[in-house]
Amino acid sequence: MMIFVIITISVLVSTILFGLPCLFLAERKNRDGGAWAIWGLLFGLVTLIYILVLPSRHGDNISKIQRDNNFMRAMMVLFGYMAIIYLVIIISY
Repeated sequence: MMIFVIITISVLVSTILFGLPCLFLAERKNRDGGAWAIWGLLFGLVTLIYILVLPSRHGDNISKIQRDNNFMRAMMVLFGYMAIIYLVIIISY
């Protein structure tokens, strides 16, 4: 039971520390937030540093509706990632 708590906390911490900041920074720089959130979850601090120094895309004007759709897709990916990890932990326990 203790391993479940440890893994749950580590998944939540990695999502908060790396996934969400990468998502928000990518959206501010007119990039795909969902993809960058996944990269942030997989590679952590390296991805966060990379997205910080990456220049913005000024030539791509993304509408507000498309930006909101990208944000919702990215949030669904993050929550799906966490749900899969929880299912694997529960099944293996």
